[in-house]
Amino acid sequence: MKHAVPVGLVLLMCCGPVVGAGTVPPDAFAFEDQFETYAEGLLSGQGGWEGDGEVLASPDARLGAKTLGLSFDGATVTRSVPSFYGIVRLDVFAEPAEWAAGDACVIEVGARGRVDARVRLGFDSTVSVLQPGVAGPEWIAAGAWDPRDLATVEVRLPGQEALVVSVGGTELFSGVTLGAAEKGSSLPSEFLGVTTYGSATVFFDNIEVIRTTCSTDFDGDSSVNVRDLAVLLSV
Repeated sequence: MKHAVPVGLVLLMCCGPVVGAGTVPPDAFAFEDQFETYAEGLLSGQGGWEGDGEVLASPDARLGAKTLGLSFDGATVTRSVPSFYGIVRLDVFAEPAEWAAGDACVIEVGARGRVDARVRLGFDSTVSVLQPGVAGPEWIAAGAWDPRDLATVEVRLPGQEALVVSVGGTELFSGVTLGAAEKGSSLPSEFLGVTTYGSATVFFDNIEVIRTTCSTDFDGDSSVNVRDLAVLLSV
């Protein structure tokens, strides 16, 4: 007679050791992309990226042999990644054509049917983070950056609705994720998206998605237990 294995046990077996949020083991990368092997031209279809604008892999000494350069107004590229809690980190700077009010690039992290975090890097040097508001999500000013200088941007999503945004190694914002409450905003994220607005070209490189907890730690408390099973079954 065959015995069914409890789902909770499968969940625990699949996970393996749980990694605390303060550590980054060597195998923690859910995704890494330096664009060095990409062909110049349309990025869509290369390396799992999808886009609706022309995207160039452009050489620039500050970022290596090739970078991801978005030069279209409203161009968007997205990349699906293995589900994760942790850190999205990327190097970014902008090259102006004629900067105007409203020119910006937006970094978006989320999963199927929801957005967990949206960070706006404005060419007026402001950094804003989308946050829940009384009348719906609203942009909250977080700090400043210089779009002409290479900056490392980090978006930390450790679970439990926690959100931290850093630029150039300086923490600018600490708040909550945007994940829909009925789906559990501490569920892991599964995609990275970048959208540009305006006439400047925005360059990205050295993109890292770092998994800092077990991918089956659905409630982000650095352990896998019956609460994670409950979250899994609810969706």
